[in-house]
Amino acid sequence: MTENIQLVTQTLTTNTNSGTGVVAFAKINTITFSTAALVMLKATGTNYWMGWGNKFGLAKEAWNDTFTKVVENAANVATTAPTYNSTYITVTPSGTPNATINFEYWYKVKN
Repeated sequence: MTENIQLVTQTLTTNTNSGTGVVAFAKINTITFSTAALVMLKATGTNYWMGWGNKFGLAKEAWNDTFTKVVENAANVATTAPTYNSTYITVTPSGTPNATINFEYWYKVKN
């Protein structure tokens, strides 16, 4: 699986340039930069780093793109609270993931 993530701005400066992907990866084996990005990185002396966001990959595609139950920290929330992406089979929670929040998504799967 691969993904092409475009940098948000054309000028690379520390902490201001970022790109956000749509695919949830379990691990990353290789990162490849375009020639233009490498030239800008070298010219500005800017470092790059990989991080993570608030998107989770699901094991299977949700039936009718809906969740039957959503639980955040043991409290039921509206089933429309998360954002589901059926193309990439990911879910973005309504809350911000951190070490103190537990998320549960209950859904029927497509076969």
